Amino acid sequence: MLFKIPNILLTLLAVSASVGTASAAPNTFINQKRSIIDPGEPMTCTFLFKPNTPETPLTWDEFDTIIDQAIQQATGGSNTFFLASKNTENADQTYTVNAQFATEHHTAAEIIPIIDSLVGTTLKGLVRNWLVESASCVPSKVV
Repeated sequence: MLFKIPNILLTLLAVSASVGTASAAPNTFINQKRSIIDPGEPMTCTFLFKPNTPETPLTWDEFDTIIDQAIQQATGGSNTFFLASKNTENADQTYTVNAQFATEHHTAAEIIPIIDSLVGTTLKGLVRNWLVESASCVPSKVV
């Protein structure tokens, strides 16, 4: 019996070593199926929006939503991640929106021309439509 215990231990060690080696090998099937969200490169943009129906005070802040929808439409569905967003009502019933965001799988250099192309267009909002009177963006660092 004493001779069998070392043999059993050696067998167990050999089996565990081979299992450890097999599990250390990359599982290509799982790695191919796994997707990592690439939040893209952050940018800071300033927009000037004019509502099609004035309302004071603004009861629903939909600026992030309409910016996200416009980018999704232009990029084929890329998500937009807002890091910061602030809007200010101006005396002429326009709204200045300062937003810092990134778009999934896209650089700022790819998104900035899309934002620039929105000037002069009307974006459909949840409550009202918004004319983009001006828009400008620069790449930024996450704060």
